[in-house]
Amino acid sequence: MKNNAIKFGVIAGAITALFTVIGAIIMANGTGDVGYKNSELIGYSGIFLAFSMIIVGMIKERQLKNNFITYKEAFMVGLKISAITTVFYVAAWMIMTAIYPQVLEGMFTMMEENIKSSGLESKDLQDQLDQMATWKGYYANPFLKALMTAFEIFPIGLGISLIAAIFIQKKPVVSVE
Repeated sequence: MKNNAIKFGVIAGAITALFTVIGAIIMANGTGDVGYKNSELIGYSGIFLAFSMIIVGMIKERQLKNNFITYKEAFMVGLKISAITTVFYVAAWMIMTAIYPQVLEGMFTMMEENIKSSGLESKDLQDQLDQMATWKGYYANPFLKALMTAFEIFPIGLGISLIAAIFIQKKPVVSVE
């Protein structure tokens, strides 16, 4: 199971890293909202494409086990693939934001503009802007930035693993005579 999970985790991780790099380059070189929205679309497309490897990994694991796999075994394959993918994603994001620091500034500026144009009452508007400033402060700490980045992607992989394992599991049929 370890080799299978590692193999598909690395494939999924490479996919997310590639899409993260492409998205960061688009953000760094894009203009305003368009650059950021396109990069978001590319990023999340990459995440879902990468996490399709969870299903492939589970099916391959089942094939290695004479076409039988428990829910727990299938889930563990998915969980490992998710963890490896998350590490690749976080590493790619940390590297790209170090290379292109304007990505984060542009991202926060776009979010701030979206808050200001949302039509909120002045008190709610200020609360949102204050919350934004707090998040910006969190992002200044590399450990918190890495942790927040991991929480963007890992829950998606966890959810896919929990659900896919239900459909991938297959136990041997016991005949009663």
